[in-house]
Amino acid sequence: MIRDILAIFRRDGRELLRDRRTLFVNLVLPVLLYPLLVLFILQVAQLNAARPAEVPVVLAVDLPAALLAPLRDPPASTAKPEAAMTKAMSATQMGVAVREVVADDSVAWRAHGAALAESSPTLTQRAAACSALRAAGAVAALVLLPAQGTSTPRLIMIADDASPRYDAARNACERAAKAWRRGLSEASLKEAGLPTSVLDPVQVVFASTAPIAEAVRTRIAGAIPLLLVLMAVIGVFWPAVDLMAGERERGTLETLLASPIRRRDIFLGKLLVVCCAGLASVMLNLLSLGATTGLLASQLGGAGLDLGNLVAQGAGALALCAVALIPVVVALAAASLALAGFAHSAKEAQNYLAPLVIAVQMAAVPALLPQSGPSSALDLVPVTGSVLALKEALQAPSIPWGHLALSTAASLALAVVLVAWASRLMDEERFRYPGLIRAGWGRFRRWGLKPAAPTGVEVLGLFAVAVAGMSMLGKPLMAAGPVAMVVGPLLMFIALPSLLLAWLGDYERKALFLVAPRPRQAVGALLMVPAAIGLSVSLGLLQGLIASPAELKGVEEQIQAIIRNLTDLGGLPLVLICLALVPAVCEEILCRSLLLAGFRRSLGPVWAIALTAFLFAALHMSPWRFAPQMALGALLAVITLRSGSLVPAILIHAGHNGLLVAAAVLADQEQWKAYRPWLEQHLNVVVMSGAMIAILAGSWGWRLITRRPASAPV
Repeated sequence: MIRDILAIFRRDGRELLRDRRTLFVNLVLPVLLYPLLVLFILQVAQLNAARPAEVPVVLAVDLPAALLAPLRDPPASTAKPEAAMTKAMSATQMGVAVREVVADDSVAWRAHGAALAESSPTLTQRAAACSALRAAGAVAALVLLPAQGTSTPRLIMIADDASPRYDAARNACERAAKAWRRGLSEASLKEAGLPTSVLDPVQVVFASTAPIAEAVRTRIAGAIPLLLVLMAVIGVFWPAVDLMAGERERGTLETLLASPIRRRDIFLGKLLVVCCAGLASVMLNLLSLGATTGLLASQLGGAGLDLGNLVAQGAGALALCAVALIPVVVALAAASLALAGFAHSAKEAQNYLAPLVIAVQMAAVPALLPQSGPSSALDLVPVTGSVLALKEALQAPSIPWGHLALSTAASLALAVVLVAWASRLMDEERFRYPGLIRAGWGRFRRWGLKPAAPTGVEVLGLFAVAVAGMSMLGKPLMAAGPVAMVVGPLLMFIALPSLLLAWLGDYERKALFLVAPRPRQAVGALLMVPAAIGLSVSLGLLQGLIASPAELKGVEEQIQAIIRNLTDLGGLPLVLICLALVPAVCEEILCRSLLLAGFRRSLGPVWAIALTAFLFAALHMSPWRFAPQMALGALLAVITLRSGSLVPAILIHAGHNGLLVAAAVLADQEQWKAYRPWLEQHLNVVVMSGAMIAILAGSWGWRLITRRPASAPV
C-alpha cells in the first residue's frame, strides 16, 4: 500500500515538475513576488519624490495679513533628505502659491462664497464656482465674508475636489485657518488679561512605547494568515487540475486506473503531490516575506524606521502558521482533486474550482477586520477559525493555545473527512467516467441507485449551517423570552436543516437510524440514564480542577438563570420540555442520525463515533462542558450503532438532562433545602450508593440494548 502510494507520488511529482507553468506559479512566483512589489513601491516613491512638485494655486479674496502669512509659508519638514519614501508620504504637507484677487473680481468671488455657504447649494452654483476656479488656474479659493448683524465672519474655502492637487491645497488652507483662528483667540485673551493657556487647559501627549517592528507586526497580523491561505489555494489549484483533469485530457488517467494498484492508493499518491505543492507554496511565501522584510528594513533605515527585527520577533508565530495550516492545505488539496476529477477537461476543472477559491477567500477575509478575533464558535469554522487564531498568535503577547488547538482540530477533522470521501470517489463510476452517469441528487435523481446515507462532506456542511445559524442568527431570539431563547435555535438551526437534508436527499430511514426500537431496548435506555449522568458529572468534576472557580461560577450562574426564568414562567414541566426533551430530540437528529450516518459511510464506524462526539461537544460552545459532552456523545453514538435505532439515544439524552435539571430546580425549593445538611453529612454514602446503582443499572441496560435477539425456531 505505502509502496504503491509512493510510486504514484514519484510518478506524478516528476510529471508536475515538467510543467513549467506549475513550477513558475508554485516556486518562482512566491520567491519573486514580494521583493518585486516592495522594490516597485520604493521606486515609485523615489520617482515621486524626485520629480518637481507642482504647487497648487490658492486664490485669496479679502484675506487679512495674519491669514496670508501662514498660508504662504509651508511648515518645516522634519524628514531627512535621503528618506525618499517619507518625502513622498509627506507630499501633502507642502505649501501653496497664493494669488490675491483684485478688487474688481472680489465681488464675484464673494457671491460664489455666499452661495456655497448655504446648506444645500444647487448644481448650477457649484458648477459656476468650479468653472471660475479652473478659468483662474487655481485649485482653491479662500473667501472671507464679513460679519452681518450679530453673526461672526465666515471663511469659505471653495475647492476643486477633482484636481489631483486638491489634498495639498486643502491641507495648507486648513493649517493656515487654524493658525489664524488661534492668533485671533490669543489676541482676544491678551486684551482681556487672560493667559493663553486657557485655550489648552489640558495638554494631551500620545507616547508610543512598543518597538516599531513589533507595532508593524501587530498591524499586519491579519494580512499574513490571509496571504498564506491564498497562496496555499493557488499552490493546490494548478497541480490538482493537471493531475486529474489534465491526465484525463491526455488519456493517461485510464491507463493508470487499469494498473494493479488500488484506486484509493492512486488518489492518495496524487494527494501527496498536491499537498507538497501547497505546503511548498506556504513555506516559500514565509521565506520570501522574511527576505522582503530585510530588504524593506534596509531601504527605510534612512527614515529612522528600525524594522530589522520584525521577523525575529514573530519568527515563532510564523513557524506556527506553517504548522497550523497543514490540515487546511490537506483539506483544500482533497477538495481540489475531487472537484477536478468530476471535470471532462482542464478548462472545466478550472470552472469547478473557481467557486472553491472564492469561498476560501471569503472565509479568510475576516482576518482583515480590525476587531476580529477567535472564539469558541468561529474556531469550528474551516479556514476562518485558523486565520483568526493565527492572527491572535501574531498580535497577542502570548499564543492562544486553546483556540489554536480547537481550530486545528476542526481543520484536521475536515481534512480527514474530505480525504476519506475523495479517496473513495475513485471507486465510483461517475468519478472515473464523468458524463456517463449524471443522475442528479436525492429526490432530483432520475436514474441510478440512490445512496442509503449522506456523505461526510454533506453532513459537515449541515453542521456548518447549524453552527453559523446558532452563533450569528440566534441573538435576536434572546429578546423574545426564555422559551424562544432556548427552543428557537434548536428547532430553527438544528432540527429543521437536518430534516430538510434527510428529506431532500431521500435517504433510507434505516440508514439514518430513524426506526422504532425493540421494547427491551427502550427499557435498557432508561436503565442507562444513571450511568450517563455519572459519566458526565465525574468528567465535569475532573475538568473543573483545571478551570478557575470564577469561570465555573459564571457558567453555573448562566444555567441557573435560564432554569429560574423557565420555572417562573411554567414550572418544572416547562423546564423539562425546554431543557430535556427538545434538546434531546433536535441534537440527536443532527448528531446521532445524519452526522453518524454520513461519517460512517465515508470513514467507518470508529472515526464516525470519534467525530460525532467531538462535534457534539463543540456544538455546545462551552470549553467547560466539552469533556463531559464529548464522553456522552461517544456513548450515545455507540448505543445508536449497536441498537440500530435513534430512540435509545434520545431517551438517554432526555433522561440525562431531565434528572440534572430537575435536581437543580428542586434544590432551590424551600421544602428540599431542609435535606441539604443531611446530604452534606452523608455525602460519601450517597455518592457510593449512586455509583453502584449507576454501574448495575448501566450494565443491565447495556445488555438489553446491544444483545441480539434469539433466532426464531424453524
